[in-house]
Amino acid sequence: MTAEEMWSEYARREGIEHTDYEAWAFGEEADELAALVAAGRKTATASAYPLYELEEEPLPGKGEYSVILDSRDQAVCVIRTERVYVVPFREIDEEQARREGEGDLSLAYWREVHERFFRQELREAGLSFDQDMPVVCEEFSCVYAPGRIGERIRAKLWEMQDVEYRDFHGKLIPTVAPEAIIGVRTPQARKYAMQLAKEPDIGDFLTQLPHRYYDENNVHAFVVEQIKDYQECLAQTERFLPYIDNWATCDMMAPKAFARHKEELLEPIGRWIDSGDTYTVRFGVGMLMRYYLDEDFRPEYPQRVAAICSKEYYVNMMRAWYFATALTKQYECVIPYFEERWLDDWTHNKAISKACESYRVTAEQKKYLRGLKVKKGETK
Repeated sequence: MTAEEMWSEYARREGIEHTDYEAWAFGEEADELAALVAAGRKTATASAYPLYELEEEPLPGKGEYSVILDSRDQAVCVIRTERVYVVPFREIDEEQARREGEGDLSLAYWREVHERFFRQELREAGLSFDQDMPVVCEEFSCVYAPGRIGERIRAKLWEMQDVEYRDFHGKLIPTVAPEAIIGVRTPQARKYAMQLAKEPDIGDFLTQLPHRYYDENNVHAFVVEQIKDYQECLAQTERFLPYIDNWATCDMMAPKAFARHKEELLEPIGRWIDSGDTYTVRFGVGMLMRYYLDEDFRPEYPQRVAAICSKEYYVNMMRAWYFATALTKQYECVIPYFEERWLDDWTHNKAISKACESYRVTAEQKKYLRGLKVKKGETK
């Protein structure tokens, strides 16, 4: 398939009317690197900035499309540039090396291979290499690769689309762009994910991050839920968490393997809570709420949640939810948090309101809790 043919097919599927794209192949090992991109394992590349200056070419731009070619100039996939930045060669970090998906993914491997490549490339252009040479780092996502499992999943999701549900549900997740929502009802997505979890190439889908659609993220979360091996489930969860961009996907994911490994799970929960990432923190608190408010409860757990200092609405909403649930299950242990006002005023009041909605809180307890609400202008 030529670049023109692939672009035409992709543009027709996505309703794109322009033909603004570049077609190119990687300089070395074009076939191997193109395959890594199509599989979702390679999501970044790097090039020598001096060559852009020499040839007076503009840097890649966010949102631009490229058709990746193999060594025979046949189209392999379409990518979209997500981020471009320039740093000295010596400041390339391990995360960039990992995104490039080559070798053992280490920074040492990246430096060895790229220094050799850049030296040769610059020498041919009459230039020299040094450790301070600016490097153009480009991060991208593979948006189209015919025959890949991600394409099959996306096509199936479009078949299950419910437009009315899309329009209604989209209002509940304001952090997700409307055009990124297909509109698949949660029970259908979960049922479909249970089928996908049995497919031999589902691992390829799990590596194809970031996904383009909200619904793909939900399916991803539901597939991870099905992983029975704890270590694999944990690894896939941690790989996925940085890509969650809304409360719904975050709260839907409840891996079954975690329930059987509660003691081991405490260490990653601590890391998630300390991460500073809105939805990773929210997920960590959610796991404490889901698995550690009954027989596995310990007094230090609510202390951990109370100590979180954040201005993020979706973090504090989860903290309020945690304490509201704790009031229904561990009332005597957590009521001091309200009597002594350990929480910020917003979370304090929201937790009381949510707890008072529960039938598991007695009328007497509700009356007492309402009396503990912080009034506007009141100081501690």
